[in-house]
Amino acid sequence: MSASTTLSDNRIASRRRVLLSGKLAYGDGFSADCRIREQSETGARIIVSADLLPREVVLVCVTAAMAYEAEIMWRRGKEAGLKLGRSYPLKSAAAPSEDLPRVQLARKLWAETMAR
Repeated sequence: MSASTTLSDNRIASRRRVLLSGKLAYGDGFSADCRIREQSETGARIIVSADLLPREVVLVCVTAAMAYEAEIMWRRGKEAGLKLGRSYPLKSAAAPSEDLPRVQLARKLWAETMAR
């Protein structure tokens, strides 16, 4: 990699700038608020205030009513880069057995947020 090569040159899909409300679901019922600043089909850059997060989370995009299995690839202060995996529409109800526990938590967080 040359000195002029940037991180964006290595991305699979270009990210678009957004300003969306989000939540991270992880563990046994834990969550953290976040703001989604950039997003593509395969990744996102978020701002999150939680200090400690596991590597694997579910990103809930409140506005789009979508949840994504995600892996935290890097972290610098309050910013983090996520690699997005399988997506789940949150408006359509899935059988509880079809969802991972983290996705069930994501559905619950989204429903609570929308009820406010």
